[in-house]
Amino acid sequence: MHPPLRYQVSEYDCGPTSVMNAISFLFATREVPPEFVKSIYGYTLDDFNDLGAPCRRGTSNDSLRYLTSWFNRYRERTGYPLRCEFYEKEEFSLDENSPLIQCLKGGGAAVVRCILKVPHYITLTGIDEKYFHVFDPYYWDIQFEEDGIIRVEDKPMEMNRLISRDLLSCTEGEHYVLCREEKSAMLFYKEGEGRVILT
Repeated sequence: MHPPLRYQVSEYDCGPTSVMNAISFLFATREVPPEFVKSIYGYTLDDFNDLGAPCRRGTSNDSLRYLTSWFNRYRERTGYPLRCEFYEKEEFSLDENSPLIQCLKGGGAAVVRCILKVPHYITLTGIDEKYFHVFDPYYWDIQFEEDGIIRVEDKPMEMNRLISRDLLSCTEGEHYVLCREEKSAMLFYKEGEGRVILT
């Protein structure tokens, strides 16, 4: 069974929530090792705000880069069928042949850093000719007025937004545009069935 994707519980935990949502989208609950939950929350929420307060700037690219490495080491040691890749800055692209687009077309998921007035992480679960299929972990009980953002209410295990490919590819604006200086993406590939975790 795949549970509905989840919302963040504070103003700061969009990063770990989006990573958990990528895992939940790809793997059934009984296939997810509990050490994934521990590691995701243990390695994220690492950034400090301008006053030096921990966690108040959410999750850094550094922690997602490390978490990517952790998942890949876990796969190498245990055979768990999850592979991850991390791209940032000049490596990151939304071109048609980019790793991110190919990952989504192949049934994978991605966690992308964008702008939602402030830097923010969302989970991409699919793509079509016009839209990215997105689960935004920040709960908004509003309908955005911008072109290219469609609220989706009937697919809780997959998405709660359709965001146009043109909008997410921009770097100007306040809602669902790429971070100019800290753009990044963590890609998730399912490469087989996960073992059922009973012990």
